[in-house]
Amino acid sequence: MKLLASSVDTGKIAAPPVAIVCLACHGQYFAASLPIHQKTCFQRNPDVLVPCEKCNSCVRASGFHSHGASCSGKPVSSESNGFKQHSDLFQRAPMDLNLPEADGPAP
Repeated sequence: MKLLASSVDTGKIAAPPVAIVCLACHGQYFAASLPIHQKTCFQRNPDVLVPCEKCNSCVRASGFHSHGASCSGKPVSSESNGFKQHSDLFQRAPMDLNLPEADGPAP
């Protein structure tokens, strides 16, 4: 009688399933359950902005699935969708607040 060797017998261990992050709530779900979760999650969080993977525009969660059906896949510029790619905080000059010194005013 010949026995079949399993992966445990050969020393190979199967990799654990990889979790995928939900775009609306940032919870981790497996690939099979993510579409089921997103259907209810997007209904519960309709105002959350979700990035489209095709055109990089931000779409409300309530309209994400309808956007995906009609998305052309052309990248949208960052100015046209209302969001800037990089913050301009680092380009601003430092503000002079004229706060008193910790020891009191200078003589």
